[in-house]
Amino acid sequence: MLKRNYFQPDPSDEILAARIARHDLAALDTIYDRFASRVFTLAAMISDCAEAERIVLQVFSRLWFEANRFNLHDGSFRDWFLDLTRTHILTGLKRQKGRTAQDIVTAIDCWLSEASSQTLETRDELDQPDSGLPVRQALQDLTGEQRCVVVLAGYGGFKPEEITQLLGWPLYTVQQHASLGLQGLRHTMKPELVLQRG
Repeated sequence: MLKRNYFQPDPSDEILAARIARHDLAALDTIYDRFASRVFTLAAMISDCAEAERIVLQVFSRLWFEANRFNLHDGSFRDWFLDLTRTHILTGLKRQKGRTAQDIVTAIDCWLSEASSQTLETRDELDQPDSGLPVRQALQDLTGEQRCVVVLAGYGGFKPEEITQLLGWPLYTVQQHASLGLQGLRHTMKPELVLQRG
């Protein structure tokens, strides 16, 4: 980890990415500390803990060799890196034979049951101002398919087109489950739940 100078701000993700592109291990350690938990969360949604840990190592290995592909003019490092993570997860799932949409729906429900309340309630992708109702409880009122799509989009930041690849459903079906799921959440939680891409 980079030594902290209390008289200077910590280097930004973008500066660290430039250092990683020059194979700076200390910069990679710092980025790992900042993003490993997020990468693990994305991977654990649709895989077990052992596989999620392997994905974390694979993603940061990719970063070590592909950091030079990051272009500051295309947006923030965070967005670029999480897109890389989601792409890696999608590619890995395509190689797995026999994985069904129901398997992923079940995995999402398992992830929700094991995730801590703090994790669910502090995620910035699902903002519930003044609602007082835990997201976990509201999600349980949805169908499994609706819950799966909302979690993948809201917590995982997966685009509708990416969710179609994950589940093998037509885009229309994914959009319909997302729409009905959000309507259900809005009905259950007050004020209106705001869904943001993460």
